[in-house]
Amino acid sequence: RSYFTAAEVASHNSPYEDCWVSFLGKVYDLTALIHENPGELAQPMADAAGTDISHWFHPKTGDVKRHMNLDTGLEEYYTPM
Repeated sequence: RSYFTAAEVASHNSPYEDCWVSFLGKVYDLTALIHENPGELAQPMADAAGTDISHWFHPKTGDVKRHMNLDTGLEEYYTPM
């Protein structure tokens, strides 16, 4: 199937049983990924179950957005924790 509505994605909102997200026009089932990698790093994805996370990524490149950490002066990947 090549098309899912936002309502269909939203119905898959159980982080550890049925976790779908959409971003940049595609839908991904992250359930297995979260099961295989539990913990703090997977938590933002689990929290986003059933939603669109396109705002985490640069729309032209598809790369994870980055920002400048004002405390360290270093560029860091955007992580919604």
